[in-house]
Amino acid sequence: MALRQIVGTKIKENVAANARLAPAIVKAVEITNMRRAEQAVSAGALAKTVITGAQHAAAEAQATLLMQGGGASRRICTASTTAIPSYKLSCSKETEKIAAAAKISKALHSLKQLVTFSASTLATQTTAVVVETVGDTSGQSWAAGSGNKHCDKHTGSATTAAATTTGLGVASLTITTGATRKTLNIEETRSGPDDDNLKTNDGERQAITSDKELVNALYAAIKAKPATTKKLTSESLTELAATPIAISIYNYLTHDGTKIPTETPTAEKVAQLIFGKSKGDVGTEFLKPLESDSNSIPTSDKPITGPTTKIAAEHYNEAMAYYTALNLKKTVASTAGGSPKEDGKEDAADQAENKKEEQNKDECKATEEGKCDKTKCDWNAEKKQCKV
Repeated sequence: MALRQIVGTKIKENVAANARLAPAIVKAVEITNMRRAEQAVSAGALAKTVITGAQHAAAEAQATLLMQGGGASRRICTASTTAIPSYKLSCSKETEKIAAAAKISKALHSLKQLVTFSASTLATQTTAVVVETVGDTSGQSWAAGSGNKHCDKHTGSATTAAATTTGLGVASLTITTGATRKTLNIEETRSGPDDDNLKTNDGERQAITSDKELVNALYAAIKAKPATTKKLTSESLTELAATPIAISIYNYLTHDGTKIPTETPTAEKVAQLIFGKSKGDVGTEFLKPLESDSNSIPTSDKPITGPTTKIAAEHYNEAMAYYTALNLKKTVASTAGGSPKEDGKEDAADQAENKKEEQNKDECKATEEGKCDKTKCDWNAEKKQCKV
């Protein structure tokens, strides 16, 4: 009983602690996943995009950058295409690093620095356009060449890019991310200013997670780390006896309740009283024996037998129903002023009583008081009947 109360109290304390600390941990996971998603797109899918095969369109007298010469001698060539992101990244070269990083997951409570892509560079990109030209583009007819892979000057039919003698074409366009890794010192980042580009006003929201937001969330989660709970099987009896609930049970059993003890009892004393012993651990003294004890629970079919651990795992509902009914039966008998008996003995006594009544029925049929055996029967003078 004492062990059950102590374990129940420890479970409640752990559940309450987890409920109290969970929000900070959940927030850290949420912010970390947001940063991972941002990195996956900017530093992954769009890290480097090389575009070739752009479609071209030509126009005359619309140039606004190079203005020398008349309108007929100014030319523009517009190239357009769609960037295709990288849907998968190869991580085979990073396997060893990933395995090494996994080993530090249990040491996050002592985190001092974090290496991540800097928020200030995460969304930046650099675009490089390669433009190829050939010949003098002044005069004549300026139009998209055959296949729309370039613009050229021609007097007749449009030529291919390979055959043109006067033209311009975008050969390739390369977009690379500006995201760079940065080592964030936890304390310095927490106390330092946030990135000016990520500060928001009313009606605005950040498009990217800031470094400070990430660090603050991780710091809060680290501080909210639940205490490591020792397994019940390895808890020593004296460790459990030193808990407040165990001491309360001890004081209740050793005092009348009107006087609060001024001295805290030793763990050995508490363990000896409430557990019956002070040496050993819960697993050895209480749980291990449940693997080799013997039980038999009667059912409408064949009895359920085996050690407590087996019955608890395979026939928990039946066992609980049986012992609950057994305890209720004892409680009812005790409340009624009787003496509760063991279930088997009580059944046997009831059967013997029933058998005795059946035997006496034949002997208690007299209609005259003198012929009624009052050692076995009762005489009803009013009805003039001899009854069991």
